[in-house]
Amino acid sequence: MSFYRFFFFFKTTMSERLASLFYGIISNFNKKGV
Repeated sequence: MSFYRFFFFFKTTMSERLASLFYGIISNFNKKGV
């Protein structure tokens, strides 16, 4: 159960970090485009 909780926490953290990075890239791209 502890391993599952750690895996879930790691997955959510990576997903959130990836989404933040993707949003940052799109934001920078839009700024450069405009």
